[in-house]
Amino acid sequence: MEFCGCCSLSFEDVSFSYSSKDTVLREVSFAVQPGESLAIVGRTGSGKTTISRLLFRLHEPSHGTIRVSGHDIRSITQTSLRQHIGYIPQDVQFINATVRDNVAFFDDSISDVAIRQALYTVGLKTWLDALSHGLDSRLFSKNHNLSVGQAQLFALARIVIKKPGIIILDEATAHVDALSERALIEALSTAIHDCTVVIVAHRLPMVQLADNVIVMEAGAISEQGGTNQLANNPDSKFYRLMSAP
Repeated sequence: MEFCGCCSLSFEDVSFSYSSKDTVLREVSFAVQPGESLAIVGRTGSGKTTISRLLFRLHEPSHGTIRVSGHDIRSITQTSLRQHIGYIPQDVQFINATVRDNVAFFDDSISDVAIRQALYTVGLKTWLDALSHGLDSRLFSKNHNLSVGQAQLFALARIVIKKPGIIILDEATAHVDALSERALIEALSTAIHDCTVVIVAHRLPMVQLADNVIVMEAGAISEQGGTNQLANNPDSKFYRLMSAP
């Protein structure tokens, strides 16, 4: 099944349990239109990360339906679905291969010019230009020479190359400092402008990228609305959550 450009996304009464005694999500429903961005916030254990994992089909819903561009994702192969979803987790994984292959994943149809431009676009020009063998320089799964912040930018370069219809940012800045977070947000503002985006986060700078926000509590949506509207309403749960130390 093929998708063109930005994809719509919807959760329809989705529930999920790891076991019969452990309900993680309870009848979650929301919709994201093509090109829109949604932030999912909540305290640890509220179920927000589970939403991103269900969308990427790391798990299957216990009840309800998840749709991408109107299609139940259970009717789409995992391979086809994931070709159209860009995913940036907290911890970026590398393979023991060249910079080129770590960006393009051995896809020979992607030119060196495109790979280099993707790395430049996300702010890794200085890093790449300093490598003695450029794109032929080797990276290693554990002993690569990127900082945590640079690793997140590298993951974004993979998305720039892939041009997916949906991007998931799953606590992408959880382990980075404020300077690295600003660099990632600046790169993201350029890269995501024509994508549908889901941002799972607990830090306000990342959340502010989103058009709308949902607040998760105990596996259910307790509040949803426009990000700016809720951020400026002292009576909203979102306002209190973002103001908490």
